[in-house]
Amino acid sequence: MRTAFDAVDWCVDNPLCDGNLGIPRRMMPQIRDVDAFVRWLEQEGYRVTRDSVRASDLKPTQEGITRRIVQKQIAEGVSLLAKRPLVRSAENHILDGHHRWAAIVESDPDRPIPTITVHVSTRKLLELGNAFPGVGYGSDVRANTIRTAYVNPTLRVALLPILRRG
Repeated sequence: MRTAFDAVDWCVDNPLCDGNLGIPRRMMPQIRDVDAFVRWLEQEGYRVTRDSVRASDLKPTQEGITRRIVQKQIAEGVSLLAKRPLVRSAENHILDGHHRWAAIVESDPDRPIPTITVHVSTRKLLELGNAFPGVGYGSDVRANTIRTAYVNPTLRVALLPILRRG
């Protein structure tokens, strides 16, 4: 049985979301300054490359992608969305840019998307994203809120059991 939530979650009817790691959006790190994140990672000794990958080859990490945001981004133009790189792990899981990815993959799944690949596992990339000094956190589609919580240590602690799974 469909709920009111199903109408706002792009992932409900989309098999591309199968296999996400089940992390709520509010707990996903949002990297506001990708260049600063790359510099920080490189200073910490991590290998980072800029490349591109087909949109349909990427995998979501978070559960729940807001349909309204995806539709708005499609209306604004996929070619503009595809210019800003997504941050991904070596396992092709997205760290930051889920809504842009969804808009692109819905419009043109074969379109190459510029990415910044951090050559670590998805779980390690989540840890690094949460440790980055400039990290922010988005709202949760399930909570139906638009407020953003910046660098909230409680979110980092709440994420630990998810990172330790599996």
